[in-house]
Amino acid sequence: MSRNLTMRPSRRQKAARLNSNVRCMMDKIAEKTCFIYVLRLNFERWYIGCTTNFDQRMKSHFGKGGAVATKECPPIFIHKVFMLDDYRIRTTPARQVAEVLVANSYAIRYGYEKVRGAKHGKGWQDLPSKNNLRDIKRFQKWKTIDYGQELMSNLVEVDPKTLLSDKTLNKIENLTRK
Repeated sequence: MSRNLTMRPSRRQKAARLNSNVRCMMDKIAEKTCFIYVLRLNFERWYIGCTTNFDQRMKSHFGKGGAVATKECPPIFIHKVFMLDDYRIRTTPARQVAEVLVANSYAIRYGYEKVRGAKHGKGWQDLPSKNNLRDIKRFQKWKTIDYGQELMSNLVEVDPKTLLSDKTLNKIENLTRK
C-alpha cells in the first residue's frame, strides 16, 4: 500500500515565507506615507492639502492643474510640509484629521476666509458644507484627546526640497521668481 506523502515546509521555507509577508506589509505601510503641505498663495491666502506623491502634486499646483483654489489664486511658495505614516483613528484616516487640524490652525491665525483645502472649501467663493463643518468641529475636539495629541506629535516637518525632483524644483523656483 503506497502512502501519499505530503511534504511539510521546512523551518527555512516557513521563515522565507514569513519574511516575504513582512516585506509585503512593509511595502503597504510605505505606500501609506503621506505629506500634508501648506502653500502660500497670492493675496495673503493659504492652501492646505495632502498627497502620497508630493512631487507630482506640486507639479500640478504650480502648473495648470491643481485644486480649484490654487487655479483661482496661484501659489507663491511651499510654506511647510509634514510627513505622516497614515493609520486610522476610529474609522477616519489619520491623514484626513491631521490635514484638517493643520488647516484649522491656519484659519484661526489668518482668518477662515483666507484658507482653503482640507474641508475648508474648494474655491474662494465656496463655504464648507454642513458635513465638512461638522467634521472640522469633531476633529478640533479630537486635538485635545490622547489620540489627537499623539497624531499631532507624529507629524514630522520635512524640507520640501528633499521631496522634489530637480526638474520640479527648478520649475517652481522659476515660477516664484517672476
